[in-house]
Amino acid sequence: MSRITTIALAAVACVALSATLAFASGGKPVLQLHSEGKFGKVLVARNGYTIYAFDKDKRNKDACQGIHACLSAWPVVKPGAVLAGPGIDKSLIGQIKLKNGTKQLTYAGHALYTYAGDAEPHETTYINYLQFGARWPALSAAGKLVK
Repeated sequence: MSRITTIALAAVACVALSATLAFASGGKPVLQLHSEGKFGKVLVARNGYTIYAFDKDKRNKDACQGIHACLSAWPVVKPGAVLAGPGIDKSLIGQIKLKNGTKQLTYAGHALYTYAGDAEPHETTYINYLQFGARWPALSAAGKLVK
């Protein structure tokens, strides 16, 4: 192997290790706030996608898991190493365990979801969308439903 190839491979390994360490140390917070135009600041996931609640849920309970195909369309927000970004009230964060063992984050008692139909970060098209027999509002920093 040539010296240049060895140096290039070492550089790639360093970048990969740095990315792994950043991820392991938490990286971006799972819950963040973003200003979404007429809706004001709402919770978004670390990838910028809007986070939703489900009007059928009871406090700290996920009703979606009992509805066929619901969790496929509305995936749960899972815990990560770093939970809260700036403006997020850490005292409102909790988690529940679904029947299949998956852990799901809650905020102010609302089970949290993203939507598989969102095409890009910060999309607001589906805030208060009616599907699976109820609405899917976003959430404010105070844990209030945004409709």
